[in-house]
Amino acid sequence: MGFTFEEFPNSDFYNSDLREILVYVRKLIEGLDSLEHWRANHEQEYNELKELTDQVNARLAAIENGDFPESLYNAMKTWWQANAVDLVGELVRFVFFGLTLDGYFVAYIPENWRDINFDTIITPGDDYGKLCIIY
Repeated sequence: MGFTFEEFPNSDFYNSDLREILVYVRKLIEGLDSLEHWRANHEQEYNELKELTDQVNARLAAIENGDFPESLYNAMKTWWQANAVDLVGELVRFVFFGLTLDGYFVAYIPENWRDINFDTIITPGDDYGKLCIIY
């Protein structure tokens, strides 16, 4: 059974010399051999990486299910105790508005907003009396 040009569009085997075809086949075999050699050399590395990946995935699944290792729990607890006040102070920035006992408007501003100033617009017009933030 012969091959047609349509089956191998990048090669015209009818016009090729047998020596050229043999050289081509030898190069293909050498390429396959070197690929097999590379795979054999890296198979152990692949298996080690796969084993480590499986271990990490198993630990992450356990953590997601609430099974924290004691050392991780203690480390997180120690970190939280040391940083909770600063963290909440940086994240939570509320301004409370209200009235004083004698009827004046007041805004209670967190101390970490020292660089932000509140004022009212005193220019006559549509915005007169509105609260503005200056930073």
